[in-house]
Amino acid sequence: KARTGGTVPISLKQTWVEVAAAPAFTGLLNETYGSGAAAAYSVRWLNGNYTGAAMKIRRASDSTTTNIAFRSDGDIDEAGITTFCTGTTCTVLTWYDQSQTGGTGIGNDLTQSMGGDQPAIYTGGALVKEGGRLAANFDGTNDDFAITNTGLDIGNLSSFMIGKFISTSVSQVMLSLSAGSSSKRWYAPYLTSGNFNFGYAAASTALSTPDNTNQNLFTMIAGSTQGNMSAFVNSVSLGTATRVTGIDSGQQPGLASLNNSFYTNANIQEVIYYSADKSTNRASIESNVGDYFTQNTPLLDTYTGAAACYSLRLMRTAYTGSAIRVRRSSDSTEQDIGFNVFGELDTVSLL
Repeated sequence: KARTGGTVPISLKQTWVEVAAAPAFTGLLNETYGSGAAAAYSVRWLNGNYTGAAMKIRRASDSTTTNIAFRSDGDIDEAGITTFCTGTTCTVLTWYDQSQTGGTGIGNDLTQSMGGDQPAIYTGGALVKEGGRLAANFDGTNDDFAITNTGLDIGNLSSFMIGKFISTSVSQVMLSLSAGSSSKRWYAPYLTSGNFNFGYAAASTALSTPDNTNQNLFTMIAGSTQGNMSAFVNSVSLGTATRVTGIDSGQQPGLASLNNSFYTNANIQEVIYYSADKSTNRASIESNVGDYFTQNTPLLDTYTGAAACYSLRLMRTAYTGSAIRVRRSSDSTEQDIGFNVFGELDTVSLL
């Protein structure tokens, strides 16, 4: 039928939502269980959406600095460090925060401007390594990083870090997230008097376990499901502690020191903290960390077919049982002892 009212006006409106492309590399922070970090420092790539460098290092011979990138497989560019540092010593000037997306110089980067206070990454003609992976060596005298992200709520906080105390002869704090007062204390851990101590709120030794000089994964979590805080060494629980109040002492949060004292003599490889209770994801995060930093493929995963196998290390990934059953002579109590996240005998439980 012929139109008699003229041409009908027609308009077309299109809308869309921008969706970020999935990162080419998937790291711990890209996993659902590991997302949402408030800050993350590591010698491995943790976030495929992070496009910056791993760290900025300084060459002692001429004070030249350079950024060291991550390789596409997630490892830090060790060859780049060696090329830049051969013939001298190199230290870490800035350890970049990977919790942020984009380039360097954003987020909660850790920077130590004093050359003599920077941890070593290359010394004695070799990379500093622990368990086959790169590490930052803090000398126990003056090396540290101040953590400027204060005001964290210790009632809803989680920290994960992997490191090794080289010496246990003096008191030292590996990670402090104290937020301006002793009533907001977060030592994870504080080594003194032969123990790893996890300080919480007004208690510097809320939870403790005997110390050692092994590579350890230290975890501390506070939140509604933890009542209020729980601490773990290599996934083994040390118990829980409740929050109590204390007196303001104006402490400065730091990595490898506390308040410019209690400097740590240790190799540190990764530190991640969340402004959240990550108790439901703790085991997954710890497994991810342990899988990367041990590099130990169980023997029977490669050489199968054993008729029997007994060892004080994990020999098959699929094995989920204990390593040994021990008997305590004082009261004849028996206890099964398993493996930690590194596939080693759980010496924390044994002690």
